[in-house]
Amino acid sequence: MKLTKKSRFVSGILCLSLVGTILTGCGKGKETSSLNEEVTITIGAWPTDAQPEQLKLANKQKANFEEMYPNIKIKPDMNEQ
Repeated sequence: MKLTKKSRFVSGILCLSLVGTILTGCGKGKETSSLNEEVTITIGAWPTDAQPEQLKLANKQKANFEEMYPNIKIKPDMNEQ
């Protein structure tokens, strides 16, 4: 099937509009979070009082992390055992 100039032109325009639509969908939208926003991360399987060495280490790591990243808080989930 031989395409006429008009058919090729219309096909080209349709392809360009399709590519434009796809790229628009990939564009960066409005950010919903802020670098200064406080975030809480819940961590399961936190050591209990029955594991004093592991609990001490986990609490130290938690304190060090929260010192490095003051807007991120760690919340141990004691129900995840």
